[in-house]
Amino acid sequence: MKNKQLAKTLRDEAINRGWSNSAVKFRDNAFRAIIVLAETEDEFTTDDVWEYFADNKLELNHDGRALGSAMKRAEGMGLIAPTDRFVSSERPACHARPVRIWISQLTGDK
Repeated sequence: MKNKQLAKTLRDEAINRGWSNSAVKFRDNAFRAIIVLAETEDEFTTDDVWEYFADNKLELNHDGRALGSAMKRAEGMGLIAPTDRFVSSERPACHARPVRIWISQLTGDK
C-alpha cells in the first residue's frame, strides 16, 4: 500500500513540475484547446487536443508531456472529468498507446 501512495505522490509531483516548467504560451494554448473541446464535445482525448493545435496552427515549442498537466488542471477546475475508458492513440508518434477518454463538464446535462 505504501508503494501505491508513493507512486501517486511522485506522479503528482511530476505533473506539477511539468506545468511549472512549461512555457506560458503552451499553457494558454492548451487551455484554449481544452475549453473549446469541452464546450463543443461531450467526450474527447488528448489526440483531439493535439488535432486542435494542428488545425489552428498553434505553436508547440514545449515538451508535449506537459499536456497531461493541463488536463489535470482542467479536471481540477471542473471543466472535464476522466472516464475509465481508453482508446488507442491515432498519433503515429504515440505508437497506438492507450489514451484516456475525458468527458466534458460543460456540455449537456452533467
